[in-house]
Amino acid sequence: MQLLESLAAAIAERVLQLPRVEGVSVRVAKQPPSMQPIDAAAVHIKRTHA
Repeated sequence: MQLLESLAAAIAERVLQLPRVEGVSVRVAKQPPSMQPIDAAAVHIKRTHA
């Protein structure tokens, strides 16, 4: 799951660099056939400027 978390964090950091963006919510999911019977693995993060 660490790769999903890293991807979500990287996306959030890039979005927070945009002008006038105060916060962001990012959800990343994967649904590979090898994970059956699980529907998906996902991570959801929220970031704001400190």
